[in-house]
Amino acid sequence: MLVRHESGGIRWYSFAPLDELGFLANWVTTNRNGFNLAGPPDGTAGKNRSLANELFAGGRKIYLPVQEHGVLVRELSADAEAAAPADAVFTSRPTTPAGVLTADCLPIILADPAKKTAAVVHAGRKGIFGGIIGGTISAMKPRRVVAALGPAIRNCCYEVGPDVFDGGFDAFKKYYERGRLDLIKAALDQLSAAGVAAGDVHDSGICTHCGGGEFYSFRREGGSAGRFMTGLMILPPVGG
Repeated sequence: MLVRHESGGIRWYSFAPLDELGFLANWVTTNRNGFNLAGPPDGTAGKNRSLANELFAGGRKIYLPVQEHGVLVRELSADAEAAAPADAVFTSRPTTPAGVLTADCLPIILADPAKKTAAVVHAGRKGIFGGIIGGTISAMKPRRVVAALGPAIRNCCYEVGPDVFDGGFDAFKKYYERGRLDLIKAALDQLSAAGVAAGDVHDSGICTHCGGGEFYSFRREGGSAGRFMTGLMILPPVGG
């Protein structure tokens, strides 16, 4: 499902099912050669972001929202918008790239091949508990959704205490077993509840914590962990 790409020592992946839709560029970066996308714009991360702009978006600036582990969904309607709080971004504008940064949280790309719209979602525990997946799909008003789930910490490694359900989240206890929380199953159930067909859901299956060390993991690396990017750009019409 994931197609590997390399250029100039940088490695990234794309989702084959999204590539096959024909209207959407997509990418998931890795930590190869320290390709960290989080940090001050005047440091290494800023240089890496500039390189990402060239590699994935033809030099256009990739829009990265100010992620707050919330449920705010933002429509990207113009080029070079100032970063604003959001944990999901959707767009119907060609050549307007957007991405999210993660290091254990679940990145999701949602694409509507009928309307040629797409969204990228930072789905952490708080976001999933708050319903960011359904909220993003509702905001998109899609005819059909093809979903791709990127590398994230899985139930094999995501150890949490029962206090995470405090505040009215008892409904998620069904995803909790032996001290581990299965956010991927929760996300899959929410996609189904939002009307996404099982055959249109494509999961990378990669655990950021134990899946080979190719992706940054906050749980594995602690506060020194970098962030990798999951992003998208709607391609211009053929001949446009």
